Amino acid sequence: MNPPALVNRTEKTHDSDAAVRQTDTDAALARLSAVKKGYLNDRFVSSMVPRAQLQPLRPPLINIGTYMRSEAIDRLVEQWLELSKRERQRCQIISLGAGSDTRFWRLMVIDDLIPLRWADGKIASRKDLGKSRLEHILSSTSRM
Repeated sequence: MNPPALVNRTEKTHDSDAAVRQTDTDAALARLSAVKKGYLNDRFVSSMVPRAQLQPLRPPLINIGTYMRSEAIDRLVEQWLELSKRERQRCQIISLGAGSDTRFWRLMVIDDLIPLRWADGKIASRKDLGKSRLEHILSSTSRM
């Protein structure tokens, strides 16, 4: 005799973007923790993390690593902007796979920013999430 068939059995579907989304979430949470602990200044990160006020802090090693990575990329971007300014050229930055990174928003509030073209490549599901967060960020940005 065979066992009875399962009724309303749900098939587990494969989500090929799950690892990418999890990496983005981990990075955003690490940045939020580094900001809360004073390693970084970023007034936009809490808008990118759901329930930011409830998120636990990360260990110091994660905060330091997040600080170092963020500062290194910020310095490269600043050098590129300075070179463009010196050469009196419009600057273009293409950000691929940056997820919930707030660098664009942090640059947009700089008063003497040179003309900048920013292209951001994201997976479709992150674009939808970013769009809903964008409205909140825009409302807290003084210069747009």
